[in-house]
Amino acid sequence: MKKNMSKLPLRNKLQEDYQELRQNKIIPWLVFVVFSIIIVLGIFGIVSKREELANSIGLIILPAFGIILSAPKIFPNLLKIFPSAFRRILLSWRDVLNIIILILLVVSLLLQFSFKLPSITPPSPTPTQAAIKKIIKIGVTIPETGDNRHDGKPMKYAIELAADKKKTIKDYEIEFVFLDDKSKESEGVKNVQQLIEDPQVAAIIGPFTSSIALKEIPLTNKDPIALISPSTTADCLTIEENAPEECKRSTLRPVNPEQVTFFRLSAPESIRGKRFAEYLYNTHSYRNVAIFRGVGSNSIFGDSFADNFSNAWKGQVLLDLPIEEQVYKLYERNKTALEKVDIIFFAGTGAKAIALYNSKQKLTPDKKIAFAGAGSLMNSGFVDEIKTEEPIFLASAVGDPIEKREKGIAFFARYKAQHDGPKLPHSAASYDAAGIIFDAIEEGVIKYWKWI
Repeated sequence: MKKNMSKLPLRNKLQEDYQELRQNKIIPWLVFVVFSIIIVLGIFGIVSKREELANSIGLIILPAFGIILSAPKIFPNLLKIFPSAFRRILLSWRDVLNIIILILLVVSLLLQFSFKLPSITPPSPTPTQAAIKKIIKIGVTIPETGDNRHDGKPMKYAIELAADKKKTIKDYEIEFVFLDDKSKESEGVKNVQQLIEDPQVAAIIGPFTSSIALKEIPLTNKDPIALISPSTTADCLTIEENAPEECKRSTLRPVNPEQVTFFRLSAPESIRGKRFAEYLYNTHSYRNVAIFRGVGSNSIFGDSFADNFSNAWKGQVLLDLPIEEQVYKLYERNKTALEKVDIIFFAGTGAKAIALYNSKQKLTPDKKIAFAGAGSLMNSGFVDEIKTEEPIFLASAVGDPIEKREKGIAFFARYKAQHDGPKLPHSAASYDAAGIIFDAIEEGVIKYWKWI
């Protein structure tokens, strides 16, 4: 035996070293210290509600104690399966066990603070899919600021009336998302893109102007979603005949040419412009007209309205000009021709109408000139600014005025009870647009959109 042991100097050295460690009780004390630190950290994790720390230490401590408690009975029996020669090179099983546990504890502690072991506690509850399914959104993109703000606000008020009347449909909560296009094409495009990206948006109400619709329709055709405008009137948006290149079907429906996603509630200018010209010529006997066209966000609408009016006008068109930024200077340059007209026709919206009318009053004060324009000029800005006894004609809906119809009377009564302002046809149309979407959701969307 001694002969064999002499051949194993390394084994003898290890035995001597570990016997010394055992006699000095260094290993048990190290295990005790590490265990104490871990237990303190575990208690700290529980008290401070740091679940990851507490849970991870719990995963370390419990298995370790289990090994310590069971090892005195199990480990000696396991050693018996090894040959006697191999058993002789093993150290005391308690020392081996303590060393292994110490190494595992140190490594586990380092992992805890270096890699942050994940918590076994379930994550905080998030909104359930069932809750998400109970909401259907309706997007609205209209002007609340900018040149057309006086038209957009009454439209918003009307939609809010509809929202108050219909808060749920078949247990689905109806939520309106209002976005301001600031009377700009770029903002309208951004709003529609935002609404399309929201899978809970079922349809969109808007825009107010035809030029903004021209930019939004291709987006709603590419990612099919209904876009319902209460006010756009340019022919080319829904009528292909004589449409300019930027308003042809190939431009408006670039991806799905046969799929119609745009709808409007106002009559096109081919109807309104013609009827308006006939009315002013035949009923009020005006003969000489000056036409001013809207530009910018009003250009598509302005050209369509002006062209249809001009084509149907039986008298003389003495001027046909695009409105300019400096309206007063434009009127002043053409004062001689304007003194010969008996009516000015403005195919535009917003503040330019006020500027044009005020220029007329200042530069031709002695000449009685009637003023005509679109029904959208019945906004609060125009009504508040214009104080005159001279005739003003505004073309709104074709047919009987909305405020004289049975349902129109009921609507405007509710509208006036909550909002002070003029009776705008676009308000009633906005209310109807919301109602159309309500019906569509009730009859079709919930049936086919099971994912909502």
